[in-house]
Amino acid sequence: MADAEGGEVSFFATRDVKATRKPHRCEGCGKLIEAAAPAWYFSLLQDGEFYAGYYHPDCRAAEVELNDLQGNYGGEDWTALSLIPEEPEDKAWLIEAHPVVAARMGLTGGAA
Repeated sequence: MADAEGGEVSFFATRDVKATRKPHRCEGCGKLIEAAAPAWYFSLLQDGEFYAGYYHPDCRAAEVELNDLQGNYGGEDWTALSLIPEEPEDKAWLIEAHPVVAARMGLTGGAA
């Protein structure tokens, strides 16, 4: 499986975490996931390098929903949640569809 940069992804796994043991930075919004909070975890092996990270469950849900709406199913077309503030239409969608996530990212209904 190739990734967004054309590298080879040889392993990819995910799991829902009921309660984290320690704080983690959310890959979606960039904010802290507190210890004992639920999270979504991923790990992958890309070109021999191991990567792993955590998302707030609602941040991951927002990212997946946006990509489903755009017809992006992975690879180079995938829109990361962290890039939404740069896209006015995506920002407006996030504020409307996922206001808690948008607020956590500091996004408001004003001009982009």
